[in-house]
Amino acid sequence: MDKIKDFIDEEVNDYRLKTEAKENETKEQFFTYLLLGYSVTKFKKWVDKKWDKSDRKQMATSKLKLEELVDKVNEVNDIGKTKNYFELIDYKRVEEVKKSFTDELLKYYEKRQEIAEKVPNKAEYLKDFVDKYDKQMANVPYFKNGKVYSWHTLSDYTSMIYNTNLTRAGWNRTLTDAERTGNNLLYIEAHPFSCPVCMQYQGKYYSTKKNDIYPYIGTALDGGIGHPHCKHVPTIASSPIKMQDDDYNSVEWQERYEIQQKIMAVERNKEKLRTDLSIYEKMGDQTKIDLTKAKIKKLNQKNRELKASLWPIAVASQ
Repeated sequence: MDKIKDFIDEEVNDYRLKTEAKENETKEQFFTYLLLGYSVTKFKKWVDKKWDKSDRKQMATSKLKLEELVDKVNEVNDIGKTKNYFELIDYKRVEEVKKSFTDELLKYYEKRQEIAEKVPNKAEYLKDFVDKYDKQMANVPYFKNGKVYSWHTLSDYTSMIYNTNLTRAGWNRTLTDAERTGNNLLYIEAHPFSCPVCMQYQGKYYSTKKNDIYPYIGTALDGGIGHPHCKHVPTIASSPIKMQDDDYNSVEWQERYEIQQKIMAVERNKEKLRTDLSIYEKMGDQTKIDLTKAKIKKLNQKNRELKASLWPIAVASQ
């Protein structure tokens, strides 16, 4: 069992779920305040309180805990300051993303409020924006080759930053441990549900030196391991030991990974639809209520089918 990967998984998933819950709560409050006719100033007070900097301490504490865990796995006593082989993303970037989100949110609120106060039926006017809201608020750009490659929600992007920083902190700590103890041999543990990029590099030994008997660790990095969503962190191997029986690198495991990603997407969509359902109930729109309930029911069925489809693949991979 990879304790480091499990730690990163638990920390990032917990953060992502809490941030997604805040996004959904913000959406519901957006429409609730509009229906009640509250001013943008009143909504801003709620937004500022909800989207504070409380996660900064969580991220810093998790990094320290991870470094202690890496030392423990590497069987190395605390050796002081970690070398920055890989630069961590400053929390300022998280602040920038949050500010962009809240600024856009308040502008959108002001626009909708201006018209909502003039129409005879607020609910009738606002119901058309429940679906449009999600696209409007997915306003964080991801750049690739100097161009906007895709747009993301705040929770998607900040979770990616959190994951990236924890993984890089783990690499930094292991490479620091290896350098100061004179160990050149590293091992990248194989994970089930790894992405196709990482599969070919996991479950193998690497050297911190070039032209060694084992492949240079840089080849794995050049191949893509350590990407923004990666949870692979090498650990010190004082001597070669028996590799894992299963390196989880097969067509079956790739299919299983893709199914797991679909399951996660379905769960996120269900939570968004539950928020929409609550909004439509406040609007008293029975047609939208029935339609949203039907969508949730369909996603529940899809989720059951996806989870069931994992088992044949699991058996085939053994």
